[in-house]
Amino acid sequence: MVDPEIELVLNRFEVKSLTEVDRTFWVYTCRFDELPEGTEFHRRLASVAYRVGVVAVAIRSRPELITRDPIAEENWQGDGWQLTAVAEPRVLDSTRPGDRQILEAFERRSLETALRRISHKAEVERAPEGGFIWWVTDEKGIEKSGSGWEIHRGRHIDVHIAENGNLYLEVDLHYRFHTPQTLHWWLTHFPELEDSIRHVRNTYRKPDKPEPLSWLYENWSEADPESIEIPNLGISLAAYHRREGATEEAIQTSKVVYVKRQQSDRTPVAHLSQRLTPSLTLEMLAGLKERSGITAAEKSEIESVFACIRKNLSARLTESQATANFLRESIYGLTEKVTPCRVFGVSLPKATLLAKGDRPIPPVAEVKRVGCAVPGETRLGCLNLFNNARKYPDVVRECLEDVARQTGVDLHIDSYRTQQDYPDESLDQARFWRTWVSEGIRTVLVVMPRSERKQTIRKQALQVGIATQFMVPLPKANDYKALNVVLGLLCKAGWQPVRLQPEENWADLVVGFDTGTDRSLYYGTSAFAVLADGQSLGWELPSVQTGEKFDGAAIWRTVVNLILRFEEKCDRSPRQVLLMRGGLVQSDEFEETIGHLTAAEIAVDVLGVRKSGTGRLGILANGVYKDAPLGSTVFSEKSFLTFEGF
Repeated sequence: MVDPEIELVLNRFEVKSLTEVDRTFWVYTCRFDELPEGTEFHRRLASVAYRVGVVAVAIRSRPELITRDPIAEENWQGDGWQLTAVAEPRVLDSTRPGDRQILEAFERRSLETALRRISHKAEVERAPEGGFIWWVTDEKGIEKSGSGWEIHRGRHIDVHIAENGNLYLEVDLHYRFHTPQTLHWWLTHFPELEDSIRHVRNTYRKPDKPEPLSWLYENWSEADPESIEIPNLGISLAAYHRREGATEEAIQTSKVVYVKRQQSDRTPVAHLSQRLTPSLTLEMLAGLKERSGITAAEKSEIESVFACIRKNLSARLTESQATANFLRESIYGLTEKVTPCRVFGVSLPKATLLAKGDRPIPPVAEVKRVGCAVPGETRLGCLNLFNNARKYPDVVRECLEDVARQTGVDLHIDSYRTQQDYPDESLDQARFWRTWVSEGIRTVLVVMPRSERKQTIRKQALQVGIATQFMVPLPKANDYKALNVVLGLLCKAGWQPVRLQPEENWADLVVGFDTGTDRSLYYGTSAFAVLADGQSLGWELPSVQTGEKFDGAAIWRTVVNLILRFEEKCDRSPRQVLLMRGGLVQSDEFEETIGHLTAAEIAVDVLGVRKSGTGRLGILANGVYKDAPLGSTVFSEKSFLTFEGF
């Protein structure tokens, strides 16, 4: 049962209403001498947008750029590309989700450009979750610091355009974890923290890029930079970095490290440790705090970081409001002060989690004490690629046995393999995995340090129907991490640690859709289905496509398969289906599915879930901003209407 409406405040600040002039754009078609394929096309088009001399954004669905100011003719062509002006300017409609997304992209780029112009001792950096980070880089911006680390206070800023055409700023406090040191320094001084280093970025910026390239860190080697040849260039790694401005000292003192672009399955590429800097994380700070030899003062300073970044909502909104009003005046020329937006939302009921015997439990971790709701496979394997020990890590085995004992299930977990058993040749590796299948094992725990081999191992196992749960070896026993590994392993083995207590009018079949990508193709209708109580109905394998927009026919095929699976399990058809889509729902993606379900008298809702953004929810109580109660929800809009009543 959904509670009545409640008034909420957002960290969103109104700027202005976009006029028709604001929504009118010059449009240019871009033609490439050699047409890029897949996502490379979008990257090339976005790159062109930075080279035309005015603020411009690429339209992902078409080979077009839009801009409010006409592009000078001398900027109509570049290396391998050429622009052609579309005769008539185009007026975008804020009531259309696609147009609104383009308007947001343009306003975001305009704001980013203006911030870079007015920021003298500050830096503007794109945020992976959307929007950008505006932070002070010199000593004035440092709130906390220690050996190799600094905490800078900044702002996370994004734009939002409502259906009625109103432009808003979303502003939140953001603490930028920064290290002035290189990856080489961290690997040399704190080698035990290598497994905590995930993201790295160049210490230099290419002229045609707005900011340094970011990478996923894989590992390092003892190779000589002079002996590593870069494919397609025919020069050594050392020669390449000399060409890119590296000093001889940086080249000669570097380790060769391997990195790959984010969200990519491509082969890692060689880089230099002195030419990269890691992204500092809380995990790295926690590792520094636990290392031997740390002084009491250093430990205290690191502990104070956690209190520093947990500002209460009132402080956050007060400072965000000051920033929003500064931006309104300095960039948009508006002097009237604004306060956080107020909206009406609803309070969703708190879910009741049930463990073994339908026993209510508050945290999922309690299953270790009371047992899982539904057991699954009882034969599990372990592949130890860390130290060749033919056993589970002790803390993991103890946790696994505790959960099984409380659930009342006997596990068979004595099937082990180690690095010595894992062959070198591809055909032998396929045979290796089939030996586990012959033992009736379909789920395997893989213990290994971070490595580029992870994806290969996962794919090999999947090809014979084996699910894998990976874990990085723990430097010391950690019950919390061990339980996370165990729960992940059991879920992949078909266990249901907890179930939900369904309520009346809940959808009895929930299907989540999302896109995965290897940077050249998107896996567009990957779907996972659960019943109303949270029980897994399983995966549907994705279809391959060249863009992020879902294929409507593929969505319907997926839903059909899941409905048939539901009918086999429940001996009836679902009464209500909830389709959840990661990202913005496009207007025609679900039309076919909605039509067929409506004809079959199956109720259907479509919910778009956008994880990016800077949104915070609060309430105003006695003149003070406080965190909104758990379950507070704002449904922003109906993105599109297809059938009456939808």
